[in-house]
Order: sequence, then C-alpha cells, then structure tokens
Amino acid sequence: MPRALFIDLEPNVIQQLTRDRPLLYNPDNLFDGIVGEMGGAGNVWASGYNLGNEHSQIFMDMLSREVGFADNLSSLSMTHSIAGGTGSGLGSLLLEKIHDEFPKTPVHAFSVFPHRTASDTILQPYNSLLALSHLTQYTDGVTVFDNEAISELNTSSDRRSNNVAIGHHMTLLTTPQRFPSWGPGADMASMFSLLAPMPRMHFMVPSLAPMPTLKPKGSRITSAGMVLRHLLAPENALVALQQEPTSRMISAIALIQGSSKPAELAQALTSIKLDKHCPIPVTWCPGTIIPYHVPASPFVTPRAKTVGALVTNTTGIRHLFGSFLNEHNKMIATRAHLHHFTKHTSEEDALARFTEAKETMTSLCKEYEAAEGDNYLSYMQ
Repeated sequence: MPRALFIDLEPNVIQQLTRDRPLLYNPDNLFDGIVGEMGGAGNVWASGYNLGNEHSQIFMDMLSREVGFADNLSSLSMTHSIAGGTGSGLGSLLLEKIHDEFPKTPVHAFSVFPHRTASDTILQPYNSLLALSHLTQYTDGVTVFDNEAISELNTSSDRRSNNVAIGHHMTLLTTPQRFPSWGPGADMASMFSLLAPMPRMHFMVPSLAPMPTLKPKGSRITSAGMVLRHLLAPENALVALQQEPTSRMISAIALIQGSSKPAELAQALTSIKLDKHCPIPVTWCPGTIIPYHVPASPFVTPRAKTVGALVTNTTGIRHLFGSFLNEHNKMIATRAHLHHFTKHTSEEDALARFTEAKETMTSLCKEYEAAEGDNYLSYMQ
C-alpha cells in the first residue's frame, strides 16, 4: 500500500483515484476537497494558500501519522504543478509547514512546469512565480518537468501520456531508495548533496532514455554507453532549454538500469566526454557526470534491456526562470487580473508577495549567471 498522501482542494481528482483503484490507497491518506469549496482553489495561488492555511492541521496530521510509521525517514517528496491554485498555492503553504515541522529532513519536489505558449489559466505567471519562490526557499532539490517540452516529445494527442514519461523518470530516480542499495543515489539526501553544492541552485533538468512515448518495445538502446549518449541529447531532456553557449554544468547523476557493470559505466563515461552534447562544466567545482547502476524491481518486466535517467544541475535553467519573470512583469505592470488575488487578500499583501517573489527569483538568476564564470566563489562572499 503506497504511503503517499493525495491532497486536492477539488474533489473530482481524488475521487477518480478511488474509483479506478479502490483497494490500492489508504483511505486515511486521501483528502478530496473542502465542504463548501467544490471549485477548489479556482486556479488562484492566494485561494489555495489561504484554504490550505485554514485546514493545515489536517494535512500536517496526515503527514505526521505517515512519518510515524517510517523506520528511517530519509527525505520527504512533493509532486505538484506550479501553475494552478492547489499545486502552487496549497503546495507553497505545505512547503512552509513542512519546513517548520521537519526542519532537518531534506525536502524534494517533483514540479510540473506549465506551457508558456498555451496557458491553461490566465493567472499562470502569478502562480508560477510565487511557487518558484517557495521552491527556492523551502526545498533542498527540485526536479523540473516541463509540460511544454514533454508535449513536443509526445506523439499522442492525449496529454495524459506526458505522465508516462514523468512516471518513468520518477521511478528510476527513486528506485535506489525503494530497493536497498548504496551509492550516490541511495537516498535523496545524498543525491542532492552531490547535485547541489550551493544551496539555492538546486533545480534539476531530467532526461530519459529511451523515451517511453516515442520508442517502441525492442529499443535498439542496449548498452550503458548508448544510454548515456541518448541522455545527453537535447531531444531526450524533459525541459526545453535554450542552447546557450554560456551555460555550464554544475553536476549530474546518471542512473542506469540494466545489465551494465561498473567498469562498463566508467568506460562509457570516459567515451562520452568527446560527445558534442557533453556539457561544459563550471570551473569552480569538479562538475562531472556521476554514473550509477540502479537495481531493477523484481515485480516489473523492464521495457528495454537498458534504460537510464539523468538529472543535471545546469546554469541554463536560469533562462527558463527568466521567461516566467518576463511574463509576470508584463502582467503586474498593468495590474492585469490582479482582482482575482484581491478577492482572497488585500492588494497591498498581494503586491508585497509579488515583489518578494520577484526579488528571490531575480537574485537566483543572477547567481546562476555568476556561476558560469570563474569568479563565482568571490561573488558569493
């Protein structure tokens, strides 16, 4: 029985889970909305945050109960979207509460970033910036899943197929924790201590090979070397980053599942350094790709002989943040749609939150930019 908590302010989503898998989930771990609030957070960050604050004790009691069952709590992970009201607003509130309640426990987020060209909600720039600010302040690591990039990779018209790629990557990333092992990816704490040498620059770009939405069964990727080469290719990244010549890799971990041996992984790593897609490392720390063989689940038939996932800490992520900042600046300059926020909080409070979030993300982008140069450590002093 999964130990995950499922929380949504709109009831239909959770109720669909119980209809599809009535015996799989613990009923005590399902929260399907608030009486009198059938519309959920209505795609407004302020609504999700305020509703979450009113009922935060319910959520924290659910979490504390599940944590109490854990023999060895290594980390907490949250999966959410940053565009809507529940994922961004309630998600931000939960990050604050978890930080206060479990200050020494590493917190990791699997965050779905929205389409920039085909927005699902007019408040997306506001919601996203506020959520990003909280992810910067209250998490130790964030795996970014870019819906726009994944949709371009997806040959199906059903956008739910995006979840297949996201699910495969999450499965590989968490396999070492679910099936006891040792190494750089044995738990989230050790993984992100390697991936994020500087605390705020902890946003990771995921890659996956072979892509489950594109490659049929019987993929010709059969070795660790081939997997690593595919993982480095931009078309296998689940985030669309501009190929900026100034971008630098801070660190990366490649998780390979299959018949490969440690010696084969080391040899593959040496060979890919000549690959045209191999990222240029920063100069102020030993930026490198750490290969790691992860065990396979004994309960699942592998979809290919060898599969892999890559998580990369790259300064190129700052350009993605810059696009959210630009969209926010355009809207806030004219106070566009601000009335949706002032229904739930004062205009003064809303503007103060936007200003704080903008300052947080602007300073983070500047830090990533400084990390591309040789004088980053002096910049941080």
